[in-house]
Amino acid sequence: MGASDGDTQSIVVRIIDDSVIEGNETIRLKLTSTEGTAVLGDQIDHEMIITDNEFVTLLPRIRFSVRNGASIINQTGVITDSEWVDETFAEFSLIGLLNITKAIFHFDIGATITPSPPKQVDFGIYIGNGKKDVSDFGSGTKIETLTLPQFSDRGPTHESFSIDVTNHIRNLVLQSVDYVGFRFFNLVLVSDPTGFGHQLVLRNPVLDILTTNLPKFFVNERPTFIKGPDQTIWDDDFGIQSIANWATNISAGPRSETAQFLNFLISTDNDGLFRQIPTISGATGDLQYEPVPSVNGIATVSILLMDNGGTYNLGADTSQEQSFMIRILASSLPQKFSVNCGWNLISLNVHPVDMSPRSVFSDIIGVNGGSNILQKVVASMENFDPALPDELNTLTTLEDQVSYWIKVIGKTTFSVLGRQIQPDKHISLKAGWNNIGYFLQTSKDIRLTLADIIDNTNVEKVISNYDTFNLDIDDSLNSLKQLKPGAGYWIKVKEDQSFQLHEF
Repeated sequence: MGASDGDTQSIVVRIIDDSVIEGNETIRLKLTSTEGTAVLGDQIDHEMIITDNEFVTLLPRIRFSVRNGASIINQTGVITDSEWVDETFAEFSLIGLLNITKAIFHFDIGATITPSPPKQVDFGIYIGNGKKDVSDFGSGTKIETLTLPQFSDRGPTHESFSIDVTNHIRNLVLQSVDYVGFRFFNLVLVSDPTGFGHQLVLRNPVLDILTTNLPKFFVNERPTFIKGPDQTIWDDDFGIQSIANWATNISAGPRSETAQFLNFLISTDNDGLFRQIPTISGATGDLQYEPVPSVNGIATVSILLMDNGGTYNLGADTSQEQSFMIRILASSLPQKFSVNCGWNLISLNVHPVDMSPRSVFSDIIGVNGGSNILQKVVASMENFDPALPDELNTLTTLEDQVSYWIKVIGKTTFSVLGRQIQPDKHISLKAGWNNIGYFLQTSKDIRLTLADIIDNTNVEKVISNYDTFNLDIDDSLNSLKQLKPGAGYWIKVKEDQSFQLHEF
């Protein structure tokens, strides 16, 4: 840069005025060398600050404080009921907002019935700090009184308001020692409870904030957690079920977000199973629920973890959805068998209190004046003959996951009463032929139920009584297409593997 003594020179810094919230940026200029007889003056550097002029637009979660059973019908801010609503408020988060220079609250407000003259409402700010309702407006700050528009019999009329809340919002930020620890505040509309209408309406609430120092890095990160295992109980397990530390690694995000409030949002696809819907503590991860007594079934529980860091600046306040199952099994369930004359391959899907063959098959032992319909039970190298004393039988106890050959005289039916077997048990197979039981309660497609060993082509053949399934031939040629309760199976696999029967 050439210059004579006393000359003024200019440097042009081009700025692109975009809509991206980036925070202030700094440019430092410095003269570092001269040529010839030129020397540097007293001022050799300069700092230029480019001030970000973008508004942060905060969209609230609309919440309501109601009396006498009023109910929310949607999330646009409309409450309807025969009773009046005393408070309606929009909830915002100020986390990470510094040096606020301007804050404007925009909203529409109205009511379905307004006496003449038009009613007035007080508008103010309440520091919610994570609370779910406005329990005491007296601790808030009244900003001004608004007059609601007049209404006709044909329906509500709405009026738009834009209110400068700069000083109030700035004071809230200054009151917070730790910006990260600051949570929610509420912009509140409080109605006069005497003679008000039937509906207070708050629509389209938006808070525009102009800040000169929004940290570029501040974007609320998604909370995370690790879910626990599926739950299985029986319908005689009464009372509240508590599982400590079921959810683990619960995190609001990085260290800067550790002060955020965490809350699990839970829903089920079968609320009828529960006297108390499942809850999970955001602090400890403890799972708690209470089943309806003597009712059994399956519920899929969907869970989300939410923090109170907000979603502005493309942040995320909700975790990825995860789900688990709660199974409530029958404590006393009859399993009915229909068997043919001769040999039948069977298995149990209930667990009797007494698993001895003489007790399990008591329906077909010692009947018809003392004769036995059951002639023999065989499993591997063990045998049970009801005509022999128990001490001479090698098969003394039956198992859940094993099938048995039984020989009967004539076609017959019988029942076994027991506790429903937990369906998510693992079955261990050895290379070669394996004898397994089928302990699910309903018939299932063989390819779906044995997916763990079919998908990796480990299974070669499945046999049950006179039906077979061969992986290497077309399904139309296989006579065994479903696995059925009460039936037993022989499975041949290429190598050792543990698997589960797929319920769904």
